Amino acid sequence: QYLACGECKFPLFSESDLLKEHIETWNQVVYSYQLSVLDADCWCYSATNMHDYRFDVARVSPRIPSIRLLGKPTPEHSWFTGHAWCMAHCGACDAHMGWGFFPW
Repeated sequence: QYLACGECKFPLFSESDLLKEHIETWNQVVYSYQLSVLDADCWCYSATNMHDYRFDVARVSPRIPSIRLLGKPTPEHSWFTGHAWCMAHCGACDAHMGWGFFPW
């Protein structure tokens, strides 16, 4: 079972790729909650970006070949304490999937 790209239906990741543990967040713009994703309980995050748009985020391994990371990671306005981010796109159709976060 995989979570697939909403644009092209390409399989992106499986339950084993989910990062299920809770991590520290920027509490002013992030709300943490538990959710079942691909039949696994994991921590998810409702986060607001600097343009005041809200997104729901599940964390997955940053080294999934089906997801392409773009740009140089930046710590600016990062939702996760001690992490920098860059854009994450579908490896098949290049649709925006979210963000990649890396320890900073």
